[in-house]
Amino acid sequence: MKSACYKRNTTHRLGIRHLPLPEGKDLCDYRMNRPDREVLSGIAKNFRVPYNSVMSLKESQVMTAKSLLDKEEIAAVVGGLALQVLARHPNCGNLILVGIQRRGADIASRLAGVLASRIGRHPVIGTLDINLYRDDWTSIEGKPLIGSSVMPANVDDSVIVLVDDVLFTGRTVRAALEALLDYGRPRAVELLVLIDRGHRELPIQADYVGRVIPTGLDEHVDVLLTERDGEDSVRLVS
Repeated sequence: MKSACYKRNTTHRLGIRHLPLPEGKDLCDYRMNRPDREVLSGIAKNFRVPYNSVMSLKESQVMTAKSLLDKEEIAAVVGGLALQVLARHPNCGNLILVGIQRRGADIASRLAGVLASRIGRHPVIGTLDINLYRDDWTSIEGKPLIGSSVMPANVDDSVIVLVDDVLFTGRTVRAALEALLDYGRPRAVELLVLIDRGHRELPIQADYVGRVIPTGLDEHVDVLLTERDGEDSVRLVS
């Protein structure tokens, strides 16, 4: 007798059609009519597999988050980054901190506060929105979200420290470098990041790194900051 789940012209909640089977067979022919095939990577269109091997959509979308840094650890990392900057630029003369929107700007603001407590004055700070300079904006669904940039009137002959939360492929930094050219010709540009997760696609490396976190390409590093997220934490989501 055929299983009760095999009914003609019925569709599984995952969008997989159950076709009737010959007597005595224990396989289903799954014809996928929704993008669930991206989630059910073990099942190709019209591929015949045992019914019990199919994961439910809910199971396939379960993700785990591992805590990497908490509030106190983030503060310690930012403090360490400030010391790295001071080791190279003791007086922060001609130094401009430029945070890449959005969380890079928040980190730059925190960094400026730590430097101010060390040198007795607040360093020059700016923010940079790079969305119009991205090399993938034509492939983004919908319109890119364009933010605002707030830069000093003159960046010529200055040393700019670009600040970002996570360094990944390097494409965000490439876009930032291109955006900076619209404001002048700095003497040097350095890169400071809270997290370096690897997997570079461009020849870009950071001058100042808070933490190096080995990751897989299918994983994500989420940086949460109180200014935007209501809490300070860094998580590895897989």
